[in-house]
Formats: sequence, structure tokens, C-alpha cells
Amino acid sequence: MRYLLILFILTGCIQNPYEIKWDAVQERQPIIQGIKTPTFETIKKVKAEVDSYEYKNDINNFGISDYWATPDEVKLKKAGDCEDFAIYEYYALRKEGFTKKDLTIWIANEAVWPYRPHAILTVEFNNVKYVLDNEIPKPMPLESVKNRYQLVHGLD
Repeated sequence: MRYLLILFILTGCIQNPYEIKWDAVQERQPIIQGIKTPTFETIKKVKAEVDSYEYKNDINNFGISDYWATPDEVKLKKAGDCEDFAIYEYYALRKEGFTKKDLTIWIANEAVWPYRPHAILTVEFNNVKYVLDNEIPKPMPLESVKNRYQLVHGLD
């Protein structure tokens, strides 16, 4: 049954559930594209801001098992989980001049213990893809941490 569901998603017969959640976030809070020149300092600033927020799972934060928060909701609560932080970083970097082409939110499985589902953001800057992950304290080149993840689905 699982393979049939994947086949339907890949052939476009049904919409991917991650795409549905991503579309819902964008409907609740439209993306604002900034006109600033992107810098690596901006990436580090956005990462530091997100790292100052508390990690809180959706049950404790919103009372439901899986909720994709808008950046405004994350900022208000100063808390979120991995996809909330990736979404927040995506919006913040778009506002700072990074383009849709530069950014991808990845739904991934961790390739190291505890092998759980995870969400990260990749940012392309000066032809290098960097990972912003709430479990890693600074932006890291994807090449240096790629063994941590099995990338499942990219959202832009």
C-alpha cells in the first residue's frame, strides 16, 4: 500500500502531503521577497536568531501532533520544531534578498541515530550549499554533513 501511495504522489495523481502543508503556510503568510544583496553574515544572523528560540514539539506548542507554523507564529511563541525553524529561516532569508532558487526546505530522515524524520533548510551562497539545522550550531556546507541526512523531499 505504501508503494502505491508513493507511486500516486510521484505520478501526480495525488498531491504530496508535504506540499499541502507548505502551501497552507504560504496561504496563511505570503512570502515577501527582499531586494537586499545576500551575504553570509545574513545567513549567520538568521541562524543565530532561530537558535535563540526554544525547541518545542507540536503537541506542547500547538496541541496537535503535526502543525507547520508560520514565521509570525514562531516569532510570537519564540518556539517551534524543526520544520517551523526551517520555514522561519526560509522566509527571513527571502526577506533579506535570497531568492527561491537559493533556498530549499528539505524533509529528511536522519541517517544517524535516532533515525527520525527531520526538516532542514539549504541555502546556496557563492556556489556552496549550506545547511541550516536546529541541531547544528552554525551554517555548515552540505558536503560536510550530507551523511547525517537522507533527503526525502525538497520544498521551495
